[in-house]
Amino acid sequence: MKRPFLYFLIITLVGIYFFYQINLKGIDFLVLGLIILFTVVIFRYFIKYNTSILFIIAFFAIGGLLVVDSSTDSILIDLKKEYVDLKGIIKEEVKISKNYSKYILEATNIKYKNKELKLQENCMLQVSGKKVLRTGDKISLRGIIKEPNSNTNPGLFNYSLYLNTKSISVIVSTKSYLVKVISKENLSFGQAFVNNAKNKLVKTFNMYLSEKNSNLVKSMILGDSKYLENSEAKKIRDLGLAHLLAVSGLHIGILSMFIIFVLKLFRITPKVLIITTVIILWTYGYIVGYPSSILRALVMFSCLLLSKITFRRYDPINSLGFGGLLLLIYRPLWVFDIGFQLSFSATLSLLIFTIRIKHLFLHKIGKLGDILSPLIAVQLGIIPILAYHFNNVSFVSVFTNLILVPIMSIVVILAFVLIIVSFASAKLSIVIGMFLNTLLNISDYFITFIYNKLPIVTVEVFSPSLVEIILYFTLIFISLKIIDIKLFSVALNKVIVIYLTTLVMLSGVFFTYNDEVIIDFIDVGQGDATLIRDNSKAFLIDTGGSLFQGADVGNNTIIPFLLKEGITRLDAVFITHYHKDHCKALLSIIDKINVDKIIIGYKNKKSTLYWDIVKKAEEKNIPIFIVKRGDKIVISKNIKLFVLWPDKIKENKLYEYNENNMSLVLLLQSFDKKILFTGDIEKQSENKLANMNKECDVDIIKVPHHGSSTSSTEEFIKYFEPEVGVISVGNNNFGHPDNQVIKRYEENNVKIYRTDVQGLITVKLYPNSFEICPFVEDKLYLKEIIYINRIELLYLFCYIVMGLILANKYKKYFYTEIKHITK
Repeated sequence: MKRPFLYFLIITLVGIYFFYQINLKGIDFLVLGLIILFTVVIFRYFIKYNTSILFIIAFFAIGGLLVVDSSTDSILIDLKKEYVDLKGIIKEEVKISKNYSKYILEATNIKYKNKELKLQENCMLQVSGKKVLRTGDKISLRGIIKEPNSNTNPGLFNYSLYLNTKSISVIVSTKSYLVKVISKENLSFGQAFVNNAKNKLVKTFNMYLSEKNSNLVKSMILGDSKYLENSEAKKIRDLGLAHLLAVSGLHIGILSMFIIFVLKLFRITPKVLIITTVIILWTYGYIVGYPSSILRALVMFSCLLLSKITFRRYDPINSLGFGGLLLLIYRPLWVFDIGFQLSFSATLSLLIFTIRIKHLFLHKIGKLGDILSPLIAVQLGIIPILAYHFNNVSFVSVFTNLILVPIMSIVVILAFVLIIVSFASAKLSIVIGMFLNTLLNISDYFITFIYNKLPIVTVEVFSPSLVEIILYFTLIFISLKIIDIKLFSVALNKVIVIYLTTLVMLSGVFFTYNDEVIIDFIDVGQGDATLIRDNSKAFLIDTGGSLFQGADVGNNTIIPFLLKEGITRLDAVFITHYHKDHCKALLSIIDKINVDKIIIGYKNKKSTLYWDIVKKAEEKNIPIFIVKRGDKIVISKNIKLFVLWPDKIKENKLYEYNENNMSLVLLLQSFDKKILFTGDIEKQSENKLANMNKECDVDIIKVPHHGSSTSSTEEFIKYFEPEVGVISVGNNNFGHPDNQVIKRYEENNVKIYRTDVQGLITVKLYPNSFEICPFVEDKLYLKEIIYINRIELLYLFCYIVMGLILANKYKKYFYTEIKHITK
């Protein structure tokens, strides 16, 4: 097998991802063993004898074992929501601001309910107040144990998983006055070396560079963007230069060339030169904490350099696979780390695409083609990952990299020279610092000019699916003639035609068109936002928007969620009333998402938020429509909305009402199902609705006012007789949802779902039924996954077997030609 480590890496990646999604118990291991045995028999029967399947199964299973082994045995997680007394040592300063700071704490002792226990567990320490701790401080504290937030809406940032990749399971939250420093500089030799080295770097750059330039160089050399202002970091990322802020192959390549150049001046032997270079590179990696991107680069550069003295052939692609396997053995959950994904995708694309791009498209422009081809290759490799995670792609990245990478390469070299020279000569350090400042000022001017002057810097895109990513790379491979379809023979074309025809037929059998309406109650914390979709139609009822300053629900939750779902246009946005937790995010949404119309139930000329919405709508030429009780709105053939409230009220009487009671109340009818959207109505409006409308049973109700005690009267619940109630709520100081309200619904046989507990609540309406799918659930067991996805698995089984039959029948054409085509 050529380049086996790359294939082993891919199989292990799949194994880790698969086993991370499920719970495994004894019976599941038996079921999994039977599936593996069945797979071996099928492959053995159709392919006769092929050891490849054994390797596939082995490394797939290794992925599972790595996941099981990576599960952190946390003592603290069992004490979540409890106050404890802790002792420990500060390992890392994560973030320090004026009134708030974060650290990685190695907890060594815990006291809880008069019992004291020794432990060794890393946790994220959050301290409110002005007290600043330093690496090596031994402290005692009293704080509350919290479980990190997982993503409660699909596709959004998962802080819990992020901390798990760093072997951290809990957050400890405390006040500065509850923290006592017992002693300082409690560091091992290695930790002291790293701390002193970082302090020396920071002190040197601060001394010889301007504040702005010093912060940028510290971020580049230490791979930590905490030194930069958020606006500066965003500017750099939007221009496609984020790799400059993450210590990666670029830094290692520059540093290794610099080290080799310096060592050659001393005329040392090649063997000593290479070994010394490798040691220095790994020492640098140790100082910056071995992030995934630098570990990948270190493994590859070490293999390359050591091949020179062992006289072994170096295959960079196989080396990449070998490095990836080592990294996943070290940290299996790095599979989910964006840095890991970008690093490996960029490197593999660089190795595979560069020569093809130069040969096919840029061979006529000489040296410029040599420079452009790797830049384009890298962008082709990382575009799907950037689109999937961030929903934007830099429009100018090739151009900015072409100009700035050479300058920044010189900056990196001079930064290391400055560090070395600072030990010997202050005057020479000043000169180098002046030259560095000049280069960095030129770079900053260029970055600012491009960012401010170009009308388009980034392009908003939706998150691609796995199938779309595979299709994207297939088209790239064909475009670059890595797979040359012109060389396909009649026999091979016959295989492809039969295969695709069978695939389409199976798709027709198993995936007939589903007539369905999807309703997503989005978790926006304390607030309301509901997305409703029917084929090509999509609209929102409320948008969320935190009551607290600093939280940006629009940019951090709603817009990313819409783009993850492939929605770049909304047919309408309904606003129930003008409280921030219901419509503040609309101001952000209008800037990023095309909105056809805004629909409201009343004007509130005394509301600042109302006028902000009106002004923003006028800027974007979005019409605003007012509806009243009795109006009917037809969205599509499957969705009709009936306005139940507010009644037509003269404007001068509007302010006699509590604004909650003016909430727009909508009855959605789809197929034979009814869903009631209630805004924040309270008892007064509930009574009016019950008295003004005819008998109206509903299937699902959006529980009024987040489950407040001022709403959901017994009469109201009995009048509408819902089967299911959804409470959209988050952390709050209002006592939402009220326990008596929940009890009232349960006594009326209403099943309650809560966004603060179960995250996104998805309701799927079908012609004859409906289904409710909370996003946050316990991981399923293997047998449950098999049962739920039995139709899809049957389809996949037929798909694979058909592929094997065709491959076996035409293998004399297939294997010889694929080998020639992909040569």
